[in-house]
Amino acid sequence: MRLRASIQSVASCLAEAMDVPLPSLGRRPDSVVTTGIGASEAPARFLAMSLVAAGVPARFCEASRFALAPPGGDLLVVFSQGLSPNARLALGRETRFRSRWLVTSVGYRDADAEALSRVRSYGVTPVVAPPESECGMLVRIVGPTVAMAVAMRLSASLLGDVAHLERLRAIPDAYRPMTPVVGPLAARVAFVTAGCGAELAHAHRSKILEGLLVDDPPVWDILQVAHGPLQSFHAGSITLIVLEHPSASALVERLQATLEPDRHSVIRLRAQNLDDLAFFEHAATLDASLEASLAATPRDLFEWPARGRDAPLYGFGSD
Repeated sequence: MRLRASIQSVASCLAEAMDVPLPSLGRRPDSVVTTGIGASEAPARFLAMSLVAAGVPARFCEASRFALAPPGGDLLVVFSQGLSPNARLALGRETRFRSRWLVTSVGYRDADAEALSRVRSYGVTPVVAPPESECGMLVRIVGPTVAMAVAMRLSASLLGDVAHLERLRAIPDAYRPMTPVVGPLAARVAFVTAGCGAELAHAHRSKILEGLLVDDPPVWDILQVAHGPLQSFHAGSITLIVLEHPSASALVERLQATLEPDRHSVIRLRAQNLDDLAFFEHAATLDASLEASLAATPRDLFEWPARGRDAPLYGFGSD
């Protein structure tokens, strides 16, 4: 029931995220570093990728780098839904950045949250977006999708692309399940991108990894499948989730011709949007598919292996 309630709240949270105020540098940044960990890695990677595509020097930086060899630059953008200890490594008093922004859900509807007051005192500007709370389950449904919407808005804002900012207001309407919604997925799952960028698949990987507790799904470009991946899984069973661009049908049919239907299943998530809004179409269908898979093979989403044993790593940065 908790999973279903989370899924049902995504569209309204996306609508609220369209009106979240964004900070401004007042100019194009000279350089940008993004970071995020867990499900927050995906929006951080996307923001860096989209800025690079527009000619802004940008890169994604792993969280551990801020403890071992801290980077510097003009602007740092940190994504952390719950302000995890690892994310705080990038938000301390000492910094080599001119400006630092934090995209988080901490303090949503409570602007005076103690954790936000502390990072503000270090010169960090919070961008606080829904949901109000998403605790208890290892897998996060709402926050990562909302963070991706904020990442897209930040990219358009930093680039001064007013038309694209307006286009992004259609995001809540794009979050609607497509067919098919499937039952149990195979023990091995992989994502195949067919005309959709691999960076956008990172958030989907996290949902499968944390929701089903399967091996971390790889992401392959559809043509890359023939260059090693096909040979690695062909003798066994696998579910291929194809993130499909509207013009990629012929390529997907070629992919299917390489497979054995009795061992290999293909789930085609065919978006109607030609741009980044396809991400939200894919997310909606994947969320519904995850719910269907868990209904067919139930497990307790509030318990997971190694719970508590992750403290030596997860808690690093809490000081």
